[in-house]
Amino acid sequence: MKKTLDSADVGMLTKQKKLILWIMKKSLFFFIALFSITSFGYTQNFSLNLGKVTLHESFDRIKKAGNVTMFYSDDELNVDKLVRVKFTNKTALEMVSDLVGPNFEVKLVDNSVILIVPISKEAALAIKELADITVTGKVTGELGENLPGASVKIKGTNKVVSTDVDGSFSIVAKDTDVLVVSFIGYTTKEVPVGSQKQFNIRLKPAQNELSDIVVIGYQKAHKKNVNAAVASISSKQLESIPVLSVSALIASLSTGVMTPTQSGAPGARGSVVIRGNSNVSGAVDGTGYSNPLYVIDGVQTSLEDLAGYNTSNTDFLASLNPNDIESIDMLKDASAAAIYGSRGANGVIIITTKKGTALDKPEFNFTMNTGVTPIPELVPMLVGSAERNAKMGMIDRWWKTGYAQSVEVPIMLSDSLNPAFNNNVDYQGLFYRTGLFQKYNLSVRGGSEVSNYRVSLGYDNVEGVIQNSGFKRYTFTTNLNSKIGKKFENQLRINAVFTDNQTGQGNPDQNNYQFNTSLPTDPADLNSSLFYLSDAKKLSFRGELSEKLNTDEAIQTTFSNLSRFDFTNALSLSAQFSFVYSSQKKNFYEPSTLREEGDGFASYALYTRKNLSSDIYLNYFKKIKDHTLSAVLGTKTDYNKFEDMGLWGQGFGVDAIQVINDRYTTAQINGYTKIESNALQSYFGRFGYQFKDRYMVNATLSRDGSSRFGKNVRYANFSAVDVGWVFSDEPFIKDNISSILSYGKFRASYGVNGKQFTENFLRYGSYSLGYGGNPLWSNLMAVSTYGGVSGVVPNYNTLGNPELSWENSKQWDLGLDLDFFNNRLNITFDAYNKKTDKLLFDILLPQHSGFNKTKDNVVGVMNYGWESMFKWQVFPRANDWNLELTLGLTQNKNYVTKLPNNNKDYYGVDPYGRGFGYVVGLPLNLPVLFINDYILDDLNQLPTNPFTGQPLRGKSAWSTIRPGFPIWEDLNGDYLLDELGDEKLYTEFKATPDITGSFNLNLKYKGWYLQAYSQFSFGSDIMNSVLQNYMDRYDRGDTEWAQKGLADLSNESFWQQPGDGAAGVRFPAMYPSVTGLGPFYRFRGNQTLWIESGDFWKISQASFGYTFDKSSFLDKLNLTRVRVYANVLNPYQWQRSKSVTDASQVDEHGYTLGNGYPQAKTISFGLDIKF
Repeated sequence: MKKTLDSADVGMLTKQKKLILWIMKKSLFFFIALFSITSFGYTQNFSLNLGKVTLHESFDRIKKAGNVTMFYSDDELNVDKLVRVKFTNKTALEMVSDLVGPNFEVKLVDNSVILIVPISKEAALAIKELADITVTGKVTGELGENLPGASVKIKGTNKVVSTDVDGSFSIVAKDTDVLVVSFIGYTTKEVPVGSQKQFNIRLKPAQNELSDIVVIGYQKAHKKNVNAAVASISSKQLESIPVLSVSALIASLSTGVMTPTQSGAPGARGSVVIRGNSNVSGAVDGTGYSNPLYVIDGVQTSLEDLAGYNTSNTDFLASLNPNDIESIDMLKDASAAAIYGSRGANGVIIITTKKGTALDKPEFNFTMNTGVTPIPELVPMLVGSAERNAKMGMIDRWWKTGYAQSVEVPIMLSDSLNPAFNNNVDYQGLFYRTGLFQKYNLSVRGGSEVSNYRVSLGYDNVEGVIQNSGFKRYTFTTNLNSKIGKKFENQLRINAVFTDNQTGQGNPDQNNYQFNTSLPTDPADLNSSLFYLSDAKKLSFRGELSEKLNTDEAIQTTFSNLSRFDFTNALSLSAQFSFVYSSQKKNFYEPSTLREEGDGFASYALYTRKNLSSDIYLNYFKKIKDHTLSAVLGTKTDYNKFEDMGLWGQGFGVDAIQVINDRYTTAQINGYTKIESNALQSYFGRFGYQFKDRYMVNATLSRDGSSRFGKNVRYANFSAVDVGWVFSDEPFIKDNISSILSYGKFRASYGVNGKQFTENFLRYGSYSLGYGGNPLWSNLMAVSTYGGVSGVVPNYNTLGNPELSWENSKQWDLGLDLDFFNNRLNITFDAYNKKTDKLLFDILLPQHSGFNKTKDNVVGVMNYGWESMFKWQVFPRANDWNLELTLGLTQNKNYVTKLPNNNKDYYGVDPYGRGFGYVVGLPLNLPVLFINDYILDDLNQLPTNPFTGQPLRGKSAWSTIRPGFPIWEDLNGDYLLDELGDEKLYTEFKATPDITGSFNLNLKYKGWYLQAYSQFSFGSDIMNSVLQNYMDRYDRGDTEWAQKGLADLSNESFWQQPGDGAAGVRFPAMYPSVTGLGPFYRFRGNQTLWIESGDFWKISQASFGYTFDKSSFLDKLNLTRVRVYANVLNPYQWQRSKSVTDASQVDEHGYTLGNGYPQAKTISFGLDIKF
């Protein structure tokens, strides 16, 4: 009877037994050639490089080159398969073994015959698993620091070793084993052995706020070892949010940072302000803020570098695809930014992009978002008969019968049967729409420890809610990392971005960008709905008129190469060379069919920038027992060349020609060109010392020289020092309250940073071609020649000053970092004081000097305050539920510390004619206003001059005071209301909020997650300029009120009859001026009537989704991860003022921008696939 083996018997057939059976099976074959087999025979070494060939071809070449013969079976070996042949200094036996692989036994017979015999799968596996090899390597942290005492264990066994003092180890393992590497405070890592015998294993810090890696200028460090005030944002905080520019989110994820919003247009230019504004330019177009230095993968760019920044509407950070960002580190105090010297006065934002990594196979990541942007809530406008009835009601209510029945009534209101005046045009319906949103990204990364890469492509197409507005972006980014030997590393980064910004129907005003030109007409200045509107004009508003041209395109390319050579484990030399080319171009043409003049208008603007920079620096890091030394020493060179051109032409001709050519005469064309350049040279160094990782001190010095300054002041020194004390490591705390206080650190710093002005040639005077004859430019003649010779005269507004010097900022910071309950509650607190001196300012000169004005370093501003961030992990970390609540609070105040002319008060006028002023000891940008006292109910309320017996009156150019008029405070007591005596700097205006901050929620349960970010501001005042613009035209003494649209003001309270003023109505009587009712300018913009609360709280984004990760279903589809989610941008905003369209959308002086592009809600759905 034949005996069979049961399952238990089969299990006893060990790998060793399988190997013995295979050897017996093949013994007869081996016996034939046994007499001449030499297992240790060798042929001579040689090299062979054939590329990709068949196995048969490779054997032929090996036989010839190595002078050997081969025996094998074609039935068992596929000789037609393609193999890659590239061998250096190897024997023929070694080459053949590598080519046929582990499933064949290769023997050398008589030193000239190679025998190839197949091995059974069982035997091959047994041989492979039985082969022990010695594996060596080194374990380091993410920054390259040695990790002595780390555990290296063979998975599934008790075999374990510890790393020695420099992190190296040696362990015996099989190629099928997996190394499990762990170290306290770091994430455990599993590494398959495979055929590799040497390993460099880097462990990432465990998920802990203090172990995060931050970039602090030419160095990386664990956050717990940084004494500076640094805020960090990781890619995980951004990955679910489909924004075009990360500037929209920075304020929601950090403290001490504001991101003022002046336009809701897709990709539109924004601002980032760190620890308060110190800009005294008076600008209100977005350039009146103190902008930080941006460092993207080591390439530095400040907005001062972008001399033609006004050429385009595109935000600088919109040139970077958020999907490519790995981390954002914001250096807020002087010690962190001091190494950047003359560029760090307003803070530094360091952006690190994603890199390649060593993987077994390439990893692809595809993300897509698509959604809609609904029409936002708009200012309600009266249309058609509703508008006519409201305006005629004012006439009937306020005008005397003689005027109401006279020709003073505008014909467009009285002639209701005329087709030109009996329309009901809904302008807002014409130029608002529901926008579509599309965003796609594809990236791939992979490679080995020696060479790896990441390549990404991005495409965004966002339609704005205004017709003919939107934003398209195409991005390409590649990061190539390579190592040569153990000491040399190289990183090559190439980035290219093209943006096409559709800015609406507005005239771009030659080459300068205006924030509110995206609208066909200003909503506060809409034409009356009663006017006839041609079909061509309607098509233009809808963006469908082919004859109209309006493009805003930009392209930027960056080539950056960073090389590093390690002399020792402690000392390295790095060199980064970068080239940046950017070009911004705007084309505009408005056809004659849309222009009242009947002619065409064309403009063209082109701005290019070329930047070359180099950074060469030494890095030193050494730990000797309890002492840690670190240092950076280097130099930077930066060169910029700018070319700027603007042309505009206006004249009659064929609308098919949309460019400026000989269609226009010479007299109809105007323009300019500019070529400028500047250079910056820096020498910098930082030295750091730590004792027991508990006591820390760092010192930084930078010496900068700029071509923008005269030779006597060209160079300046900037320095900083910081100290830190990890008091939670003190034995008396560790032994008593370590279960409560996980970590505690005190930080302090002081430093001086600098800033250079934007203009390149202020140290020189300048000349003008042709001159009008006097300093007031009243002579409008174009006098550029005399007797056929060009006339050149000095420019009396630009007196050169070779002593103009660096602006500088002195700042101290006191900080506290606390972690409680095993890092579940994190608290950071910083108090700071930043004094900025030598700010550039215009100085008016006396007439006898021969010049009108010059610039000098004469203004000072101080910003001071505190900021704090609270992060609370509600549930223990080892839990399916994860809820993180984050609260950020900031208070920043500023005031002027110095003014020219012995601190004399300064009064200025912004580009819109609105007065503002600077006074030492008071905040920046205070408005100049009349102070509203009361609304007059009865003439007897007017105060009487005791010397003349005359009641209070207005200046002679104004109408006689009547009931229903606003009465302003008579500040100089002369019983005469006028600008000279009663318009003053309103010091009670709160230009800065009492508190700003953010509140964020991150909830996770297994694969589900809910995320919401919000920001708020309380305690500031704003000026309701939008509502003022609607009302002001009714008291200007002309008929503009009839020609323009009328908003629905039914929710506002106006004076109607005596007693209303005492009852507390908000606004004076509103009615159109007429001959018998002249203008008193009741709704002028320069009065306290328009002050509103600037309080708001808005949810900037909310996301909800599910992540499918590590499932058998995904394995079948060869997918690593799938994430689906929904997102809403700007879903909700609460604000205290009900009269303001958007309290968060104001300019530098606090005036509302409801007449600009609204911030709209965007609803999108996303898919994220990794495979």
